[in-house]
Amino acid sequence: MPASVQLAEMLKAQILEQRLPAGSRLPTEQELIARSGLSRVTVRAAVGILEDEGWLVRRQGLGTFVAEPVKQELESGVRTIAEVLVSRGVTPRVEVLSHEVVPAPDRVGATLGRSEVLRIQRRYTENDQPMAIMTAYLPADLPDDAVEPLLSAEPATETTYTMWEQRLGVRIGSATHEIHAAGASPEIAAALGLSEGAPVLVLRRTSYTDKDKPLEVVVFHHRPERYEFSVTLPRTMPGRQAGMTER
Repeated sequence: MPASVQLAEMLKAQILEQRLPAGSRLPTEQELIARSGLSRVTVRAAVGILEDEGWLVRRQGLGTFVAEPVKQELESGVRTIAEVLVSRGVTPRVEVLSHEVVPAPDRVGATLGRSEVLRIQRRYTENDQPMAIMTAYLPADLPDDAVEPLLSAEPATETTYTMWEQRLGVRIGSATHEIHAAGASPEIAAALGLSEGAPVLVLRRTSYTDKDKPLEVVVFHHRPERYEFSVTLPRTMPGRQAGMTER
């Protein structure tokens, strides 16, 4: 693999892992040369690859930045992935891939107001074929008995919402959903049985209490051919929001 492609893939992985967050400025050409030990021509070629693929945008006189996704705010009734799958007649199998207390990623920490979070990663499969990876970021100080069922593969209908609502007595008031396409990181690609960089559908859900207190951030990586979202957008006057349904 050419060095320029290797560098482009390394930068892409940093974007996917939010070490280079959306909207952030890419290190200067000189900094990339110093860090990678590659030539100016190779570094420029790598940056050019990511610009062509839409990962980076160049702003005249300012530098090169990580592209920010176009967002459209949607609202509807909130459903868990288990509820969605069961309603479609799918009985998923769940595997717990990892669970550990980790430093909160910047955006998660800012949302939850915490420096450390409990990170739980689960894989949903049907007929032994991976469908989705769920990565949940939860407060690190939740009671063990509340969290324990999430660390088991059974029942498959167990979700963070059953934890909040049934074991902790917390009412889910609302959730924001952000949906975008991305290239699979090495970790996600391996878990979903894809090639590194293959397209995946990403859903980021931030859930709130009925008093608008943020509870959790959950990120789903879906195989695009295995899962879809149906979005109904009625004609509305400016300032009103449209609804989103999952199916």
